Amino acid sequence: MTASARQLYIDLLIKILANTIYEDPSMHPKTAGTFQPELRSKGDDWPSVAHTMVGVQRLQNLRELTERVLNEGIPGDFIETGTWRGGCCILIRGILAAYGVQDRKVFVADSFEGLPPPNPKLYPADKGMNFHEYKELAIPLEQVKDNFSRYDLLDDRVEFVKGFFSDTLPALEAGPFALLRLDGDLYESTYVALDALYPKLSPGGFVIVDDMNYVPACRKAGWLSARCTRSPAAGSALSTPPRLRCSSPVCSRASMAPSFGVCARATCSHRRWPALGCIPIASSSPNAATRRQC
Repeated sequence: MTASARQLYIDLLIKILANTIYEDPSMHPKTAGTFQPELRSKGDDWPSVAHTMVGVQRLQNLRELTERVLNEGIPGDFIETGTWRGGCCILIRGILAAYGVQDRKVFVADSFEGLPPPNPKLYPADKGMNFHEYKELAIPLEQVKDNFSRYDLLDDRVEFVKGFFSDTLPALEAGPFALLRLDGDLYESTYVALDALYPKLSPGGFVIVDDMNYVPACRKAGWLSARCTRSPAAGSALSTPPRLRCSSPVCSRASMAPSFGVCARATCSHRRWPALGCIPIASSSPNAATRRQC
């Protein structure tokens, strides 16, 4: 595939995944009704038909970082924790196919039964969260597989990890990873995913926290700190809740669009959560993207 054909394919794939072509209406309780381009662009609606709800900007962010992984030769596979209808993982798999990559896998981790009820005793930040009540968020595994098949992208380089993250991710025999995309909607889901997967992230790899600027609990779980270390015991919890520390002279968060995510470069030591300094890795996206440097 030529470079121009590859870019046209990925452009079209994003339009189809977000369904900006047929413009299906939102089913979000607050935005239900006629298709609104600005909401679909930002990912502020729940599409009734589209295979992702993250919106065009976040799909473009994922495309950019996936292509950077390939262009920079960052080793490892890809994983998304919380996939809904599978759209983001379909995009990653499509990009790998367009580039002719055959030695990387895409891991699709989800309960495929919706979100768990919050556990405020262990994770107080999730108190009052009611995402588990929305049946629209519970997409069965077979439906997600069927969505992959519709793009001819379901093959042995796509692996599905079914179950709640606290049960599946600590025991997941996979890695290293070049990119982690976390979309769990809860503090617990984000915290557990970071704890289990960040040690498997390759130097130079990326972490995308989808809900960083949308769900306060996920923002709290996404604050990363070098003081948060893992104990030597396998599967042990972090010693303190992670948080972000922005101290780089490269740029300041104030220089970035305030409604968008904090993009950061990690300056960690081995098996430690990173201290972060802000750099505009993907400042056009409403995500937080963290890059591991060691």
